[in-house]
Amino acid sequence: MQTELWRAPYVDLDLYMGRWYEICRKPQSADDKGLRDVLVDHSRGADGSIDLLSSFDHPVLGSRTFHGVATPQDSSGSLLDISYPETLHWLPFLSGRVFVIKVDVDYRTALIGEARRQGLVLLHRSPVMEPSEARKWLRIAECQGFDTESLVWPIHSGCQAPL
Repeated sequence: MQTELWRAPYVDLDLYMGRWYEICRKPQSADDKGLRDVLVDHSRGADGSIDLLSSFDHPVLGSRTFHGVATPQDSSGSLLDISYPETLHWLPFLSGRVFVIKVDVDYRTALIGEARRQGLVLLHRSPVMEPSEARKWLRIAECQGFDTESLVWPIHSGCQAPL
């Protein structure tokens, strides 16, 4: 039996807004592995939700952009329901109920996961993250029961893979 997923006690959603680059993620399908330039822009919705503009470059489909919504589920800001209502097919982005497991004090790095431990993403404010720093964050995920062996590390234009 898995224990309850730990999450950050408080996330300042105003500091969380802005652009995040995906450093790595658990793949959701075989198509997931060839994606490049995976990022998500967060902005405040008028109703208190978070508007998501997620994008990636696919080797066959080209550049794709999707609009989503994240709705905070409590006052901590670390429990979010994410949906991409316009999209009925596979996306590499986390959806459903997700947890902000950890965010650093500068809001430069965030670790996001879902309770079944099938979805995990490491986000950073720049497209490159020091490998030693990424490994520290992934150890946190491993301590929470995530398998980090099969992670996908998307390349960002002009950047090398971190690990």
